[in-house]
Amino acid sequence: MSRLNVGLTNIMTMTFILGVMADKIPRTGNIPLLGIYIILNLVIMLIAIAIVTAITELRRWATPKLKMKRSALRTQLEIFLGPPLEYTSAIILELMTCANFLVMVGFWFDDGS
Repeated sequence: MSRLNVGLTNIMTMTFILGVMADKIPRTGNIPLLGIYIILNLVIMLIAIAIVTAITELRRWATPKLKMKRSALRTQLEIFLGPPLEYTSAIILELMTCANFLVMVGFWFDDGS
């Protein structure tokens, strides 16, 4: 639950920042680059919350079934449902966040020249 709370807090913070930004930046015909960056971060946060919820439910459903009959494959699957799945998900989400940031910086440098 603590991970879910952190995700929801981040979503609320990003929504607040987006609201402040909408009030301070002059109105134009297109969405500002910072707004797109914040919206994409919100989407990544929603994906992260969905993954955390899915992993929790998958463990709750699969762990008792895997413990019923022991085999090498079931043991490996049970191990994978632990930290390796969490770390893999975290790496993928961090790569998404880094890609979002690098794309924003790329557009920023492209606008400056």
